[in-house]
Amino acid sequence: MTGGAGVDLVLEAVGGATLEAGLAATKRGTGRVVVYGLPGGDAAITHRGLVYRHQVHVVGIGVLIRAAPQIFGDVMGELFGLIAAGVLSPRRPTTYQLTEGPKALAQLEASHRGQTAAAALSGWEFVGTSLQLLEP
Repeated sequence: MTGGAGVDLVLEAVGGATLEAGLAATKRGTGRVVVYGLPGGDAAITHRGLVYRHQVHVVGIGVLIRAAPQIFGDVMGELFGLIAAGVLSPRRPTTYQLTEGPKALAQLEASHRGQTAAAALSGWEFVGTSLQLLEP
């Protein structure tokens, strides 16, 4: 991207090649990429690439919250605005009981082939400092 082309803000939650695409889509000089997850792994980005090619601000969400709470508030305001406008539509996660672990993994494999994905199994609770299986 050259000049002023690109978007002002990218919220990055995937990593890997997706982070590279987010950097490329961000407005040079003034654009910001806020990273809040990298389940797809590290991106093959060099310091030279960040400084001379992308020329954007990159910050992790935790640092942003602590160092610039006003900017974090603005970012979250924009995110919730996109959700309210129907541009983004968060999905409810599918949950599985612990005993359905093999089913959860099979469905993940079938629907996310070649992608990074995660599954959460319910049916546990903390008791003191240990986990205890909940009875169905």
